Amino acid sequence: MDIYSFGMILWELENVQVPFEIESPESVFKLLTKNKVRPLINKSTNRSLALLIRRCWQDNSEKRPSMLKVIDSLKLAEFN
Repeated sequence: MDIYSFGMILWELENVQVPFEIESPESVFKLLTKNKVRPLINKSTNRSLALLIRRCWQDNSEKRPSMLKVIDSLKLAEFN
């Protein structure tokens, strides 16, 4: 869950907002767990960052990167 949450934090920093902020906590839980909804990633988001966020949000936690891989991705990413 930590890597998934880190992906959400990256999204929040990029968008300067809280995802699903108008929804109730119960509604957000259902959207994320049952419906597998994720916040939209803007087309203007840096490609490397968007890819990293999506990798952090994988449904299968075993497919999510480790924190070391996240750090490596951030070091190697070109943020223009």
